[in-house]
Amino acid sequence: MGTPAGFPEYCMRLFVAGTERNSVMALNNITKICRTHLKDNHTLEIIDVFENHAAAMEENILLAPTLVIDTPCRELIIGSLKNERLILTALGI
Repeated sequence: MGTPAGFPEYCMRLFVAGTERNSVMALNNITKICRTHLKDNHTLEIIDVFENHAAAMEENILLAPTLVIDTPCRELIIGSLKNERLILTALGI
């Protein structure tokens, strides 16, 4: 079916715990994946659970870092996101 024109095909949120080591690694890893594979066809919102714990509670996020993929299909991936193949598979790439 595809995505309507003007809307990103991949919408994600990364919940991080400040500058904690795994959170920094996850941010670096997903940024690299987006730059390499998704180009301008994505949105990535970064949510620091220390600053916005309500957002984490609303999503039932218990561990950080957690990547929430909203589209193309709902997936949650916990950890430093170093397994690029796992993330690409979750994105359907």
